[in-house]
Parts: sequence; structure tokens; C-alpha cells
Amino acid sequence: MIKVKKTDTIIDIISKINEEKTGNIILDFPLGHPILHNYVSLKILKTHCGRKRLIIVTPDITSRKIGKNLGIEYSLVKDSKFYEEKQEQWNILKHNFSFSEYLIFELKKYAKKTKRFFIDNKNIKYYTSKYQKQQSRIWFFLVWLIISIFLFLFIFYFAVTKTYITITPEVKVKTRGKNFVFQESAKESILLPENIIPLVKVSKMISLEENFWATWIDSSKIKKSSGMIRLINKTDEEVNLMEKTRLQAKNWVIFEINNWVKIPASEWNKAGTIDVKITSQIKDVKWVTIGENANIDTKEILSIPWLQENKDDIYAISLEKFTGWENYVDKKNISNEDIENAKKVLEEKLKTESLKELRKQIKNDNIANNVTYEILGINDIIFYKNLEITIPEDVKIWDNKNSFILKWKIEIEAYTYNKNSVITKLKKVINESTIEGSEKILLIDEWSLRVATEIYRQEKPFEVKATLEVESFIIHNFLNDNDNYVQKLKSTILWFSKEEATNVLLNDPKISNVKIDITPFFMDKISNISDNIIFKVSDTL
Repeated sequence: MIKVKKTDTIIDIISKINEEKTGNIILDFPLGHPILHNYVSLKILKTHCGRKRLIIVTPDITSRKIGKNLGIEYSLVKDSKFYEEKQEQWNILKHNFSFSEYLIFELKKYAKKTKRFFIDNKNIKYYTSKYQKQQSRIWFFLVWLIISIFLFLFIFYFAVTKTYITITPEVKVKTRGKNFVFQESAKESILLPENIIPLVKVSKMISLEENFWATWIDSSKIKKSSGMIRLINKTDEEVNLMEKTRLQAKNWVIFEINNWVKIPASEWNKAGTIDVKITSQIKDVKWVTIGENANIDTKEILSIPWLQENKDDIYAISLEKFTGWENYVDKKNISNEDIENAKKVLEEKLKTESLKELRKQIKNDNIANNVTYEILGINDIIFYKNLEITIPEDVKIWDNKNSFILKWKIEIEAYTYNKNSVITKLKKVINESTIEGSEKILLIDEWSLRVATEIYRQEKPFEVKATLEVESFIIHNFLNDNDNYVQKLKSTILWFSKEEATNVLLNDPKISNVKIDITPFFMDKISNISDNIIFKVSDTL
């Protein structure tokens, strides 16, 4: 501390300041010193101190108003304990204490004050312009103790206690639609009416070729499988089977009896039997050419497929390994039926492939031109023209070939529209239908855009009026503190326990899930101040 005399000029004071090597500059001015009321002199002192704190100790109240504008600090207290308490106040302002740190800080401070009260008998001196007053340290300690306790209660039980409620809202799906007129003659323009959408015709020619398998088999040239079986009858009546009666093996192969057969009835618990020869058919139950599966093994069980009653009492068993079937692959021929069936299959595949290629072309054009055109999704909007299926000259009916090739081409046409333009206009409809401030649009599902109803159509120029719909996902806007519904929820759970508040909120029809966090951690009740209850919306929607 630098003692300033009444006779010291500003030059004398600056010289004394220069002698202070470290620490802040504390000047103890006598009452009535002329520099205290001189703005220019005080500014010189403040500038000369640079980054050091300039503190003037004086009981002159008037001078304090002048110097404070320059950033000069003033004090009426002259003892060292003032600077110690000033430093503690500075630490409180500078450091963001947690609850535990603040508690330890206060306890340490009270311990120092208690020690000072019992050990140090000196009194704090306060100076005014007229008299000196002494005050006992005990009253100072008690006043600050009471103030600190009230401050502690206010901060941690009223001001600092906050409740953070993370809400997962219930999602409400709303379908919104608007009538649009799609016109081939219209052009893209900002002057176009809201309900007019231009149509753009696109087309593509597709040429491909496809390989088909021949299926006709000349059964007269195929050697069938055959062998002996034993027909068994466990009923008490004889059974007559006509020529070509069908028998079925477990592998779906079908055989035929060559002649009329009479199976004797069962006698004395002994089944009636008769041995006959059977021959395989060309195709099985699933109408697939049998092949080598017809060469069944011995002791194979065969059933009579048309028999409904006594199915387990009338059957057959093979007596030998069947032989005779030869590979049929080289026996296939191209039939007229094969070609006609190939044309039908080819026509449907042709339409599918051409539509796929057209959509691919539209996608590439969208990327190149930064647009979002799509085929209008209404009936009979896609046209197939100039369908041609060519049969090569080397493909002839009854040729002995396993496969043949057909060539084809087709032109596909369709009308496209700008999807983003329609979505933008539908978003406007959705925004107008939501309750302002209370509802929030979570998502507009652009993939759900569809034509709901076709109202009318004309051909030349092509024009369609239709209703387009899209689905939007709406949630309640819990982040709007001015919403009456949000305020009502907060008022309902004031001072509730965490469990009670959770149950109340989960019963709300607009809330799907709730997570509650309360600070400080030792508090278990919701804040009793509505503004200290903070709603959040879950990020996992």
C-alpha cells in the first residue's frame, strides 16, 4: 500500500508507483486531496498503472463516482483482511462451482472466519469523512453466515434445481391430398396456376433376343420303363381293375396296367394277390417328363391315386427292378405350341424389360438435368407400340432341336411429371392443416405419393385430372413453451416425485415414452417452478 500525503503532487505519486515492483497498486489518499476530484489526473494514474489493478483507499464518497468511470477500484477498508475477502469474492465469480466444490469452499471460509474470531482480537476499522466507527467481528460473522445459508437454500433448492424431461412423442399419420390437372400442352412456369402440372412425353425403342427350350417329345420313339408288380387286396371282396388303370410311386412316377385284372378277395385273413406287368407313362403327376425316375427299385410300394376308400387295403408292390427307360433329351422337337407359348411369354417380358429401360433412362436424365421426373402412376398411361417378334429362318416346326431363339423389339411411351413440384404444393397443404405452434411435422413420406382418384381424362391434347395423396407424420410440439398443452403438463407434475411424474406423462395420449433427469443429483422431486422444467424431444424418433 502506498501512503499519499496531502502535499504530494501527481509526479510524486507516479514516482511512488514506479517504486512498487510487484502486485497491484493500492493508494491510500487523505481526505480532501485535490487529485481525487481531478478527472485528468485520475486518468493519468490509471493509464500509468497499465494492466495492474489500481485501488484507491479513501472515505471520500464523491471522488469514487469520478474514478469508477475510469475503471478504478475504491475501498473504505484499510486492513489486509479486506483484500483477502476481495480475492475470495473474485474466486466465486471466476470459478463455476459444482455443488460439492461450493460446499467445501463455504466450509473453508467459515473455518477461517471462526479461527480469526477466536485468535485475532483486532477490530475492523471503517472510515467516513467525519468519524471512525468500530464494529465487533462477531456480528459480521453472524450476518454473513445467515446470508450464506439463505443463499445456499435459494440456489440449490429453488434456482438451480432443474428437471429435464426427454419425451418420445406419439406419431400421428395424416393423409393429405390435392386435385391436380396434368396437361401435355402446359409448360413449366412460375406463372402456372397452383393446380396445373405439365406432362412431358418420353419414349424408348427396345430390341432384344431370347432363347427358349423345345418341349415336344415324340412318345412313339421313346422306350418306356416296365416291370412286374404284385397287386394286393386285403378286403373281403374281389377288385376289378380295367386296362390302363394308373398306379403311382412315391417319387410321383405314374404307371399303367397293361390288361384287365381281377384281384381275388381276402380269405382266412390271407390277402388276395395277383402278379401283373405295368408300364411307365411319359410325364409324372406334376406333368414333368419322368426320365430315369421310371426305373424304380424292387419292393417299391405303389398306390391307386383315384381310390378314396380302402386305400391302405388295396395297393401294389414291385417284384423286380424296372428297366427300359432311355434318355429322352435327343428326342425333343420344336412344336407350334412351343412357339406360340414363347410369343406370349416374350410379349410380357418385353413390356417388363422395356419399362425397366425407360425408367432407367428417366433416372439418368434426372441426374444430368438435376430434376425429379417420374411416370404418372395412373391406369393406361404407358403405351406399347410397334411390337415385332421375329422368328429366324432356321427355326422350323418339328425340327429336332432342344432350343430356339426369337428376336423382338418394341417402342414404349409414357407421360412424366415433376415430382418435386407436386410434393412442394402438397407440403403447403399439409402446413396449412397443422395447428400452428401445437403440431410439428416430423416427416413427409415422399415415397407414399400416389394417385388416389382419376377424375377425368382427355386424349388430344392429353390431359388428366386426378387427386394425389401423400402421408405425413405429425407429433405434438413439446418444445414450444408457449403452448397451453405444454404448460398444462408442466403445471400438473410440479413437485411430484420422479416416479409419479413418469406415470402421469405416460398416461398422456400424445406421449409414447418418457425419461426424467433432475439436477442436482440428490433431488428426487420435480422442480416446483414451471420455468425450470425443460422438455426435450428424443433423437431416436
